[in-house]
Amino acid sequence: MYSRIYKYKTALKALILINVFLLLPWPTSLLYGEESNYRTENNLAAGIMGVPGLWSYQLGSSITGLTGKGQIIAVADSGLDGGSLELLHPDIKDRLVGVKDFSGDGWADPNGHGTHVAGSIVGTGSKSEGVVKGIAPEAGLYFQATYNDKEKTLRIPSVYELLADAYNTPGQPRIHVNSWGASFSDGVYDWDTHSLDKFVWDHQDMVVLKSAGNGYKTSKPL
Repeated sequence: MYSRIYKYKTALKALILINVFLLLPWPTSLLYGEESNYRTENNLAAGIMGVPGLWSYQLGSSITGLTGKGQIIAVADSGLDGGSLELLHPDIKDRLVGVKDFSGDGWADPNGHGTHVAGSIVGTGSKSEGVVKGIAPEAGLYFQATYNDKEKTLRIPSVYELLADAYNTPGQPRIHVNSWGASFSDGVYDWDTHSLDKFVWDHQDMVVLKSAGNGYKTSKPL
């Protein structure tokens, strides 16, 4: 009896893996054996997370697909592409609804990080004909530039002020994304952490996302 159940579980796992593989939005050039300069991009990540299924999800009788439509997402990061509407990547240009420069030297992206994060979220896929696009390609983007390239440092006011700026901007973003941090905090519950917690407590209709960090390890308990 146990061996039969185990056999079915193994078959089910294999079926799930096959379905995930089929959901991946592979470039057509790979499917038909054509030469291509495609690399592994965010389109594969979307497939692994099952996002294409959400894009086509039927929600009631009037809403089809969870694509970010009707939402504005705020992102605080280094900068955004060339720092002007004329120089913006086409996947982001039509999604941008506002910019705030906290950096003090313009909102251009000196290292590509902010552009990558923004494209991963709201990129429309227009440059790749829909192959590589963000997780919420129909959402609007409010961007807060924070990296001062001359000083090589982040210029961020109190986290509370940063979040409040986005919360009160026209369009009222209720999702805020933060893929930045510092290695020197060593997991300590510091003022920035308190500031974030205080804001979320005061504004419980806003979802604040914060990266855990990928460039630092600590042996101390968090």
